[in-house]
Formats: sequence, structure tokens, C-alpha cells
Amino acid sequence: MDSIGASAFSDCRNLESALFPSVTKIEDYVFSQCNALVSVTLGATIPTLTVFFSEHAFTGLTFSNITFSIPAGREDAYKAASVWSGIFSGGSPAKICAGNVGVSITAGEGGRVSGGGHFPCGSRITITASTNFGYRFSHWERAGIEITSTRRHTFNLTEAAELTAIFEVSPTPPMRIQHIILKKGTLNINAKGSD
Repeated sequence: MDSIGASAFSDCRNLESALFPSVTKIEDYVFSQCNALVSVTLGATIPTLTVFFSEHAFTGLTFSNITFSIPAGREDAYKAASVWSGIFSGGSPAKICAGNVGVSITAGEGGRVSGGGHFPCGSRITITASTNFGYRFSHWERAGIEITSTRRHTFNLTEAAELTAIFEVSPTPPMRIQHIILKKGTLNINAKGSD
């Protein structure tokens, strides 16, 4: 697809991200009133718009809430292109993300994490926290601020991120069964909790 027609996503109020690797033309009111939009990924060198972008294609949106992911090394070209001038300048400009972006994840005491690394800007990634015996997952945090209490956290990568999985001791540790002995129809279980 190399063109997005007029009003294609207009009033899609739950639309959070859009990925267009080959789009070169964006028509009027494409994302008008898409208030949840936070990420737009474009793969073309400089998409050409049919109208002044800031007045029509994104009507009703605040640019400072949106990150545009573009090809690496094209930041200056996008900022200089006249059709984009209202997006990347002024009182509340949009953010630009280009190239690969790093996600650093660490586990607090009581668990382990997976899913970090370097990814193309604009990627949708998932990080996962797993608990050790006797612990439970509490939340993910960034710069000391809780961002979600979901163990599997999926998000659009628009800037480098450092996240930490926080775990806490389980109030009632699960029992670990050491062995089971079956004698004449009777089941005896020898179990102990964690220390």
C-alpha cells in the first residue's frame, strides 16, 4: 500500500498505533479524531501529503502525544520538509524516533525477565516477568514509577527504555511436594512450605 485514502481511520478513537512501511501519500482527515493515537511508523523517505498535514490529516489531535518512527538518518529531512513543518516545530511538536532503539530490562529480587534488546523504532514488543519459588510479581516500573501490574507487558517502542520487574515475597508460600507414597489405597503426602 502506498497511499492512505481520505478519512480512512477518521474517528477510530481506540487506534493507538499505525504502521505503514511503504506509504508515500496521506490524504485529508486520515487520523482525524483518533485521540488514542500515540505511534505512527513510516518507512518511506519523505511521505508526500495532499494537504498541509497539521490542519487536516490529524485534525483534533495534539502532536506532542504522537511519536513518528522514521527511517534511520532521515530526521533532518523530515524536519526540513515543508509538508511536515507544523508537526515537528511550534508549541507542542511531535517526537521523532529513528533507527534501532534499546530496551533494557532487569529483574528485582525474586524473579527473572525476558524480551529486552534492540529493535527497530516503532516496533510493538512484549517483555515478560517470571517469578521464582516463594515470590509473586508486583509490577513493572520505569524510573521508579509503576507503569503496569501485568507480567506480560506489550507496548510500542518509541524511545530507549529501562524497565525493572518488581517482585515481592508471597504472603502464603506455595507448598513444594517432596514425595508421594501410596500404600494400600491410602495417599500420604509429605510437603513443606518455603523457608
